Amino acid sequence: MKRSALLLAFVLVLFSLPAFGAGRYATSDIPLTNRYFYRLAERSMAVNPSIHYTDNFKPVSVREAEVLFSNSKEMRDLFGNEEDTEEFARKAGKYYGTDEFGKSGFRFIPVREITLKNRYVSDEGMQVTGDFGEDTGDDVFNRASLSGSVYLTNFLSADYTLGVYRNSDETEVEIERAKFKLAGKHNAYVGAIDNLQIGPGYFGQLIMSDNIRPQKFAMIKTELPYNWGFLGQFRYYIFNFWFDDDDRKNKDPQLIGIRFSLKPADWLELAVSRASFYGGSEMPSYGLSDYWDMLTAKDENSGTEHDTDQFLGAEMSVYLPLLKKTGILKGGKLYVEYNWNDIVAPWQTEDKGKSLKLLGESYIYGLFLTTGKTDFRFETARISRSTYLHVNYIPEGYSVEDYIIGHQLGKDNEGYYFEIYTELNDKVHPYFKASYVKKGTRNSAVKQKEQQYSAGAEVFIGSDYELNAFVRYIKQDKEDMDDRLFYYDFSGSSVKNYIAGFDLKYIF
Repeated sequence: MKRSALLLAFVLVLFSLPAFGAGRYATSDIPLTNRYFYRLAERSMAVNPSIHYTDNFKPVSVREAEVLFSNSKEMRDLFGNEEDTEEFARKAGKYYGTDEFGKSGFRFIPVREITLKNRYVSDEGMQVTGDFGEDTGDDVFNRASLSGSVYLTNFLSADYTLGVYRNSDETEVEIERAKFKLAGKHNAYVGAIDNLQIGPGYFGQLIMSDNIRPQKFAMIKTELPYNWGFLGQFRYYIFNFWFDDDDRKNKDPQLIGIRFSLKPADWLELAVSRASFYGGSEMPSYGLSDYWDMLTAKDENSGTEHDTDQFLGAEMSVYLPLLKKTGILKGGKLYVEYNWNDIVAPWQTEDKGKSLKLLGESYIYGLFLTTGKTDFRFETARISRSTYLHVNYIPEGYSVEDYIIGHQLGKDNEGYYFEIYTELNDKVHPYFKASYVKKGTRNSAVKQKEQQYSAGAEVFIGSDYELNAFVRYIKQDKEDMDDRLFYYDFSGSSVKNYIAGFDLKYIF
């Protein structure tokens, strides 16, 4: 059964590949660590949205970026263009070789960029936002990273990032990120050690965020959408993660997910996602025939091997280029993401004859506004008390190495966020972020209130160097005395934390 399924998959991949004489299909993904690139992409979509680009699934490939940012006459004829988006394109071009999409054949780029990352944390015991799983755990740490790419043919590519990590106790050399890609006209087939972000939320996505360290996964993703006529542009994604986490009762769980998105207009994007957190040392092994039962939740809450930690997500993004008529703003975006961790469904064993209901609701609402130089963001999130918890994964829950895979808030919380980012000039971009979070908002005798404030600046030195320096202040009115990530004991006194850091990047 397994061999035949793998053979069928291999045949389908071969038939989807382009002819050898075609242009380049396999292009590098632009790392999530290049945050300014993704800011420029969001601005460009807000000002002049493209029906062929999505900023709700990251990272994106060079060929996707070319669709959004290219200033060629063909692209202007297809999508339109204006002075602001041309400026975005000029700035974004440094994050990938502007000639990579057009060139074919073998090409080796040994070093794309070198990054130095440094952090100081005053209280490493306080769990805070995990910037790729590295904001806490050590009072001081340093990391040096080197990234490169190899284009093997028109439809084969590889990317790598080597990292040297150093804290007060040890020094480690590791493969920080790696990606092998086989691509056709629309789809790419990926094996990687990396992060994914799924959903429009900026401070945290509900199913997959950058809160964790890069992990192993395999994926089929749509890079250039399928044209469904009057229905719009369609994409699909299928992925499976293999988490390396031995410091938990149920060791090394996995995550399988599937996502469909549709853009019926350039200003509107709709998507649904389904994910199942499954497996591990305390659960049985699974084959291809089990995945359908897990994703459909046929045996949810039944106590069988298919009773896993499952999520259903839905989201909508509405781009607002008409804000240009205000004379102040150039564009914006309204977005919402919902997530449910339980359903009542007539196809489930336990719910025969019942009507469909969605339970365990969590959500994100957000508003992004831009003048082209200054961005404003307002976001609120509410996480259900049952989200990220499941009987098979007690006490660690939906996490890897003590970091939440989804939203940084965890369960039973609500938060409010604000950000302002402005470009004083081409070189200095200061920003300010603030958040207010209430933890234990339901069924908790004692609750915690947390405030976070961050100030920093991105400094662009010449055309090659980038410096991002920041300080963050965190105050909690009651300390959480429970060491477990998804359980609270707010019996401690007030506690504070300070984080300072900088990233220095050289882009070749």
